[in-house]
Amino acid sequence: MLFQPHIAVIGAGISGSVLTSLLLSHGFRVSVFDKSRGTGGRASSCRMGEYQADLGVPYFEALSGPFEKWLLSQPEIMGWQAKEYGFDKKVHIHKNHYVATPKQSALTRRLIQGADFIPQQRVGYLWPEYNGSDKSVILRNEHGKSLGLFDAAIVTTPAYQAAELLEAVPRFVNKANHAKPSMCWVHVIAIESGISDSIELISGQHAVISRAIKDSAKPNRSHSVDSEVWVIEATEDWSASHCHSEPEAIAIELQQAFSEVLNAEITVLAERTHRWLYARHNTTEDECLWDPDSSIGACGDWLHRGGSEGAWASANQMAECLIAHFRAQEAFAS
Repeated sequence: MLFQPHIAVIGAGISGSVLTSLLLSHGFRVSVFDKSRGTGGRASSCRMGEYQADLGVPYFEALSGPFEKWLLSQPEIMGWQAKEYGFDKKVHIHKNHYVATPKQSALTRRLIQGADFIPQQRVGYLWPEYNGSDKSVILRNEHGKSLGLFDAAIVTTPAYQAAELLEAVPRFVNKANHAKPSMCWVHVIAIESGISDSIELISGQHAVISRAIKDSAKPNRSHSVDSEVWVIEATEDWSASHCHSEPEAIAIELQQAFSEVLNAEITVLAERTHRWLYARHNTTEDECLWDPDSSIGACGDWLHRGGSEGAWASANQMAECLIAHFRAQEAFAS
């Protein structure tokens, strides 16, 4: 390319980070904006004093060969065959899970290297600007302050947040509003070790818990031999029925349910409770959204398949659209 298109990517989760990496590899300039302090989005990690855990996506599952091949090509990714049991105590067939090391957010942090990362900046507005034949997209933060002009802006946030940013393209707003989200309460606890040495993942049918993941059992996780760290995810229905409960009340109920599952008393050393308002989406039929007239687009799990693989696939399709668009512009200009 004779010039370097400057792209604004809103959101540093899986989709935004994959898109950023692909664009950088094709000579684009990229500025990544995220309302959080770090990268990861729903694949972020958290600390509880001396303890660390993956707060969002606990592991990646490859449903297709291309996604598995991509995962295996990432230097942070390691395979994890967890000792998996059902809530009925029956052993489940071991599946191939993949995790980033030393934490899930390490993957997204590396993928955006080379981009201009602007954390703790909530984008509140984006709109096409025209100056004769020149076209750009202006970004403003939630307080109306300009964040700059860009050759294109791509929204990679969850659907509900994306709808607020896509008002310049009403048909995109309609699509985002049709991707209904579901919420999920997550409770992370560090407990004294020795209670569940033979179990690393519990899943299946349960009234309260969707799955429980022994985070400290993942490859290359640093933890004390005297403790283990668990991430307890509540079911979609239970989370919805407790949507407005206080985190302290959620912690008590999830700890009690988890103790009953293990059939043992647990001693909690540290804890954190988080409510993911947009944990998952039912998806649209689009792989990504791109409007060449406004130079505004969107990609993410809500547009394609759902989950981390859907976010990855959507980002790949978005990158192809942008590369083709700006190559055509370059050819026309020459």
